[in-house]
Amino acid sequence: MKNFFLFAIFAIIALLATAEVVQINSAEQFNAFIASQPYSLIGFGTGWCGHCKNLKPIYDVASKQLEDIAQIAWVDCASDGGKPLCASANIRGYPTLIGYHGTQAKSTPYKSARTADAIVANVKANLAEKHTDL
Repeated sequence: MKNFFLFAIFAIIALLATAEVVQINSAEQFNAFIASQPYSLIGFGTGWCGHCKNLKPIYDVASKQLEDIAQIAWVDCASDGGKPLCASANIRGYPTLIGYHGTQAKSTPYKSARTADAIVANVKANLAEKHTDL
């Protein structure tokens, strides 16, 4: 019985973890993340930015809605690992959302509404370019 509860707890944690926004803290994580996805939407921001704070719960909802489809990520531009990533991506304002098409070389600034529905629609549309089953 005890093993069943432990299994159930780990299963719930694993399920919830897949719906979380991926936190990217290094160039290695960044490169691995975009290489592992046909399309990646990555947000760049800071913890002190008011607009970033407003976007965070929206981004979390979008991540949960995309749970079985794709993952989205976030880079904290104020962190030691995030500063060089944000500099190399030429981030000039927060928050900035950029879509990556499998490599860093092909990126597209996100210009749609900052709502969960619009973020989900953007990710699905970009994935549909590669996969017609969405």
